[in-house]
Amino acid sequence: MPYASIIIPTHDRAETLPYSLRSALGQTVHDIEIVIVGDGCTAEVRAVAEGFANADSRVRFLDLPKAPMRGAENRHQAVLSAQSPRIFYNDDDDILLSHHVEVLGAALDDVDVVDTPPVSINLDGAISLGIHNSASAAVSAMLQQETHKGVFDTHLAHTKSAYQTGDGAWIKASDRRVVLHMLKHFGANPSIKWKTVQRATALSFHGMCRAGMRGSDRASELRNWEKQILDGPDFERRARGEGSYVFHGARLIHALIPEGAGAPPPFLSILADQNFPETQLTTAQRAPVEAIYTMRRGERPDRQAAQAAFDDLLEARLAPEFPTGSITDLFLRHFAREDILDFLTACRLRPAVCLGRLHLDAHTLGSAAGDDMSEIRAAMEECLPGPRFFFGASVASALSHMGRTEAAWDWAEEILPEAPNSFTEYGYWMLREKLALALGHEEAVSASRQRMRELSERMT
Repeated sequence: MPYASIIIPTHDRAETLPYSLRSALGQTVHDIEIVIVGDGCTAEVRAVAEGFANADSRVRFLDLPKAPMRGAENRHQAVLSAQSPRIFYNDDDDILLSHHVEVLGAALDDVDVVDTPPVSINLDGAISLGIHNSASAAVSAMLQQETHKGVFDTHLAHTKSAYQTGDGAWIKASDRRVVLHMLKHFGANPSIKWKTVQRATALSFHGMCRAGMRGSDRASELRNWEKQILDGPDFERRARGEGSYVFHGARLIHALIPEGAGAPPPFLSILADQNFPETQLTTAQRAPVEAIYTMRRGERPDRQAAQAAFDDLLEARLAPEFPTGSITDLFLRHFAREDILDFLTACRLRPAVCLGRLHLDAHTLGSAAGDDMSEIRAAMEECLPGPRFFFGASVASALSHMGRTEAAWDWAEEILPEAPNSFTEYGYWMLREKLALALGHEEAVSASRQRMRELSERMT
């Protein structure tokens, strides 16, 4: 019986799958099995999977027909067929560090489910680190209420026996959010013990924010990180020392502390509740997160720390949407327009910064701004195909906020052919419906509403 079973679901990522598999096979714990779950996979993926299975007896390939809900039933079958009592996962575009099974496997000696906070690799190469504790009653409650999900399956392991409690967590999914439903299934069972280990053991390359990126480019990105890991014997320490807690920390703080909820607990109390030693954060890492916390309390934060947080939050992270409108609005509650302009000037120039300027004008100057769109168009061309669509949608949103409805409509129409055919585009169709209503385009109103219905059905 192998010590661990690592399940890797895959469909059409033949270029990235080898990196996922190599990282799984390179664990310090050698006695493992790798279960590749072909979810209606392409011929190219099949060739990669069969090649690894033929070369290493620890690899099995389940070549299954495409299953709904992101292959939930196939993942379920993979867990049932696993030969080990310890179940691990890896996405076909993520990388496990060599100590992943060793660290999480040891924790499973005492609990039923274990995770490590995410290590998200951003498009610009920066590292976003997670900060949460799944054993916290507050975090567990937010998971059940679907107000915060800090865990990703690549960073998760559980016992097979815990999974078999009930009807099986994967097939509990009622829509495409299969990981969320599995986590809720575990969290709702009071007999299941769950622990977060504050280590970095895997790298997540979130596919949604890389929409439209060519497979060869994604492979090149993974190749670069694979080399960094192999060349750096203390890669975990370096990643934790250089990474930023702003994005995932802000998500946690905003979920933990609802606006208008009264005086929240001290920041250090939040860290303690997350089982997170304060000493693990450098001053440079802690200050921007504390700035977010301070703003959530309705107070003005340290200016330098706020600038660092603003710079980090402008980028698309888990999905291709740019959050510049909401981030600009948040910071304008505590800083003047001139302060935000200084923040933007201090940022490294990139598309998100150009969007930030446009949204700042939308919030402070209204229709008096936005005549010269040459910088915006140049920035849009720098984006990958998927983010390019959402960049254009963000521009249309800013123009609408300015009251420039016709200009916003023109941008919305221009990017319509690039709509990604995914539920992530729902916000765009809401905006398009609003603009069409304002301009009296009845056919466009009907088409937008129809598309939103289709996307809603796809989610379920």
